[in-house]
Amino acid sequence: MNNHAVAFKEKGKGRIWRPKNGRIALSIAMLFTVSVSASAQNEKNIIGKWKEDNRQNQVEFFLDEDGCYYDKVVNGDKKEVEGGFLLFRALKFDAATKTNKGILVPPGKGIRIDVTISFLASDKNRAVGKKFLLGKTFCFTRIGQ
Repeated sequence: MNNHAVAFKEKGKGRIWRPKNGRIALSIAMLFTVSVSASAQNEKNIIGKWKEDNRQNQVEFFLDEDGCYYDKVVNGDKKEVEGGFLLFRALKFDAATKTNKGILVPPGKGIRIDVTISFLASDKNRAVGKKFLLGKTFCFTRIGQ
């Protein structure tokens, strides 16, 4: 038996299974992990309160009557954005990519930025805003439902 093979012997059958460098077993485990985490994401996962990492900004996402998701700033770095300022607008869930896509409107900037929100875990998400060749990433952690 070479050093790179892993042998598993079934009881009483004398068969030996030797995956080359463990690649097959590792590939199956990775595929299972990715499929489980991807299937856990659904369009309503975004609803709730989130806190921006490394800052004090807190937002609450909700489903509006038009079928899109919006947020309101409930606790911000700047007092003028608190009390319902809409930062993310018209987010729609894309089932193919398991992401929410919409518009980001930074306060006081007067611009609209395309944004994609993806889930890193059930309680972590990442918002990536892009305008032309520029981009900015925000990470949020769930703080409540």
